[in-house]
Amino acid sequence: MWKERLQLYMQARAYSRRTISAYIDSVDRIVKKTRKDPANIDEQTLEKYLSQLYSSGMSPYTLNQHHMALKLLKTAVLGQSWDPKFGYAKRPKKIPVTLTKNEISKLIDSTANPKHQLILALAYGAGLRVSEIIALKVMDIDFENMRVVVRSGKGQKDRTTVLPDKLVTTLNSYLAGRKKDDHVFLSERGGTLTTRTLQAIFAKSLNRAAINKAATFHSLRHSFATHLLEQGVDIRYIQTLLGHASITTTQIYTHVASTALHNIRSPL
Repeated sequence: MWKERLQLYMQARAYSRRTISAYIDSVDRIVKKTRKDPANIDEQTLEKYLSQLYSSGMSPYTLNQHHMALKLLKTAVLGQSWDPKFGYAKRPKKIPVTLTKNEISKLIDSTANPKHQLILALAYGAGLRVSEIIALKVMDIDFENMRVVVRSGKGQKDRTTVLPDKLVTTLNSYLAGRKKDDHVFLSERGGTLTTRTLQAIFAKSLNRAAINKAATFHSLRHSFATHLLEQGVDIRYIQTLLGHASITTTQIYTHVASTALHNIRSPL
């Protein structure tokens, strides 16, 4: 069956479990909606399906995920040629939501739980994704070189980022007696934290700090990049710290950084 073949193909090439699950789900939705076997889905059928998705309010990201999933199955797994005349959906270039340094301080100070406070501070101070905070292990905190090692980040790539000086004492105390393979942050029951839990922690702190912005946990990472840019750090170094494959992805923060913009005055 196509599901097993697609899963085996992606697993053998070390795709993340999240991506594998998303691709299988995407193709499954196409199959159920069109009532066709993937091998028999043609360009016109997919175009009509994607049009219906868009009309129902789905984002360009979702449309492209469905398109890419079917393309991978048809070309790499089923060995079919696939070259539709239409390309991927155009994704809007949204300016990321960031917090000011003052708002970051208010957010952390408004967090009552010390562990939650440390999570938010480290996510901001090292520019970590929510999944990277969850996966972080004790051995990934390099106190000697003041670095945080991010293993198998987005795209299954390892990278290193900065360890904030202000968190060294707190982290040392927090990790005392822990084994190197232990996760840095655990749930109250000793299990692995979830994305939903961390988003809830952030939302609660944002509310308590009375910050009226449509920010999410990922805004901490956006703020990290923006504030480094405002400090004059070369954008290529920021790209490396964030683990971006393309400098184009990092350049979005030039639209947010306020250092140069604040010096501009209207000619009127």
